[in-house]
Amino acid sequence: ETRSNIKFHFDNRYFDKPLDFGDLTVYQLGDLYCGDETTTGEHDQIVPFELTITERGNGYFYTDGKCEPMKKGRAYLSLKGDRHRINSGRGDTLRYFYVAFGIKPESSLSAFPLLAVFRFHFWPKRRRGGWARGATAGGG
Repeated sequence: ETRSNIKFHFDNRYFDKPLDFGDLTVYQLGDLYCGDETTTGEHDQIVPFELTITERGNGYFYTDGKCEPMKKGRAYLSLKGDRHRINSGRGDTLRYFYVAFGIKPESSLSAFPLLAVFRFHFWPKRRRGGWARGATAGGG
């Protein structure tokens, strides 16, 4: 279910004609600023990666039923096949940026798991089934 209290939404979709950015293929770029109790609605991640970065406010990032709090400066990585949604907090606004992308097979980046690139930024807490995917921009 999607609830909307959207104040601003810049959503560029390039699924039919992805953008070429060197080693990356970009499928979607966006900026969403929403009021309290807004939800994106649960959906499946259909491209290899989606990086979401909280610019301001508070909310909740749900991946496969697990919840991580969203706070300014935190980043969240969704992987292909993840089922996810975002909810803004009660009585608060939330603004975040997102980019959905893939790494080209011929790229030298494809030889390294993307999660390894972000590894040192991840929260040190474990969650059932793996490490938490949320990270802070400052690495802590």
